[in-house]
Amino acid sequence: MAKDIYEVLKKVHSEARKILDKLESSDESDEKMRREKGHTVAVEVIAHHEAESKCFYKRLEKYDEVRDKIREHQQEHEQANEGLRQWMKMDPTDSQWMRTLKKLKQELVHHIEDEENVLFPQAQKLLTEDQAEKIAEEFQHEMHDREEHLKAA
Repeated sequence: MAKDIYEVLKKVHSEARKILDKLESSDESDEKMRREKGHTVAVEVIAHHEAESKCFYKRLEKYDEVRDKIREHQQEHEQANEGLRQWMKMDPTDSQWMRTLKKLKQELVHHIEDEENVLFPQAQKLLTEDQAEKIAEEFQHEMHDREEHLKAA
């Protein structure tokens, strides 16, 4: 059986959390790792948000039951993406870098938990399994394309 959008998103969420945890437990002497992993996670999260909005949220926003939740999540995406872009420009040895990371991580974890525990169960009632699998395929292609675009920028 093909993976559905919920499985794919949970996997991406888990991977992002692992990198954020690793960054949060690092110290200033890990400047190279902080810079590389920080850039990687920022690009992946921004690409994830953009692909998720285009492929998953767009399909759900037509349903009254989740429309407000989708709008809330899209606003969170915009705020997080702006924060991530600013954070990527910071010096990883500066204490502001770590404070910003912790704030971003807290916001992202809240978003992930709300999405997985509230939005996903609602979406599963609205989308068929075939639709969820098709959205997963579209999301993976879109996320890859957006990552490539962001890396090249």
